[in-house]
Amino acid sequence: MEKKSRCFMIMPFHEDFQETYQFVIKVAVERKGFLCERADEIMATGNVIRQVLESTDEANVVIADLTNNNPNVLYELGLAHGLRKHVIILAQDEKWIPFDLRHYRTVIYDTGSPRKIAKCQELIGAALD
Repeated sequence: MEKKSRCFMIMPFHEDFQETYQFVIKVAVERKGFLCERADEIMATGNVIRQVLESTDEANVVIADLTNNNPNVLYELGLAHGLRKHVIILAQDEKWIPFDLRHYRTVIYDTGSPRKIAKCQELIGAALD
């Protein structure tokens, strides 16, 4: 059996992001044939940061949502860059992109309507191609 490519998702775990992850980002990633996983879906005991590092290292691509400048997201993005991973950066508004990351292409997304959700999924899919 062919092993699926892996995508590790870095984003806040806050409930405000749950639907965006489940019904927008994860759907777009899985449509492209990737296995999509977030740290809170790792069902194992042990050191969480070590699991994040291992998941990042094993991923073919990492997606990071910088909305709200969550320090954990920025830390994990730094790990991904240090591991030289292909990273797709997302944010709900350009204001969330720190100065040092503004030179990276960023998918600015809005989930306020079905059309905007479809556009977000299209942009994520294109970035995965």
